[in-house]
Amino acid sequence: MVHRDGLREKTLLERRLPDRLVRRALLKRHLFELGGLVVVLVLAVTATLAFPDPPPRGLLGRYWDSPEWSGQPVRMAPATVFDVPAVRRILPELTCTEFSVEWTGDLFTEQSGLCTFDVTPGDGALLNIDDSPDQRPAVDKGGVHCTQAETGFVELSPGRHRVRWRYAQNGGQLALNLTWTPPGGDPSP
Repeated sequence: MVHRDGLREKTLLERRLPDRLVRRALLKRHLFELGGLVVVLVLAVTATLAFPDPPPRGLLGRYWDSPEWSGQPVRMAPATVFDVPAVRRILPELTCTEFSVEWTGDLFTEQSGLCTFDVTPGDGALLNIDDSPDQRPAVDKGGVHCTQAETGFVELSPGRHRVRWRYAQNGGQLALNLTWTPPGGDPSP
């Protein structure tokens, strides 16, 4: 308790014990409180490592104003939907029908099995999963052609898989759509 003159009144414990014992008791109390804080901190770090945040949704898109994926991209933006309206939202100034996009990121599967990838490109489309040199693309619809749907199937194990989807529009009809269906799941962009 503090008096008006600024001097602190001794507690009952301090009045009954010598100064060195009081200091030792206060030190033990502070160490006990600090130990509790350390335990809480360790538990928080452990929980964060054991239960990390879910991975971010979507892929990172790099957008070029030519169909060759060359030079510096004119824009980079995350994407979760892969169709013409989504590209127009990211590139509102897009008036020509010549551009290219490369989306990269991670795909997560909860169980192993056959994944289905449905792609409808107006022109070239190439979809790689896990980009290994000995694995052929999940979808390879390269070159200039009319709009045609293509379906690819890839056997995936549970966990993270690297995705790279390249799309090029080289004039003509503008068409673009990608959906995937995980094992036992529903189709989604």
